Amino acid sequence: MISNDQKTLHNLTKKTASEQKSLLKLFAKISLQEQKEIMKNQRSTFHKLKSLNIENYDSDIFTLASLLVAIADFTKTMNEMKLKVINFTDQKIHKDSKNQKLLTHWSIVKELKEKEYMSFRKISKFLKKAYKFEISHSLIHKVWIEIEEKEISDEY
Repeated sequence: MISNDQKTLHNLTKKTASEQKSLLKLFAKISLQEQKEIMKNQRSTFHKLKSLNIENYDSDIFTLASLLVAIADFTKTMNEMKLKVINFTDQKIHKDSKNQKLLTHWSIVKELKEKEYMSFRKISKFLKKAYKFEISHSLIHKVWIEIEEKEISDEY
């Protein structure tokens, strides 16, 4: 069921809820300078939308709608390659954050591998079930080699 606010946003922006979310995600990924440029356009878009006030909408809805419209206008000026680069760098950041989170659970991984003799696949399933942390067994293995194998080679 779609709320009245969601219908209003859809009417003002002509964007579906999923398109609105993707625009906001893109806004979070771009540089501060580009965000400032979008915010400048957002202000003028807000006043244009406010002047079209056929119904008495909440100012917060106009603010969000004008931000979404400004982001959409900005993406039209970007070329396709830049959008791909933004999405690629975001994937790299996500992978790094998974590595960091894995390191916070590293003592558990090490204990399960060395004392319980669990496979990396079973460790992955355990982390998902016990800690709601989904990570592939191959990434655990890769980090294991980087950390544990390096420690062994450093000792000799």
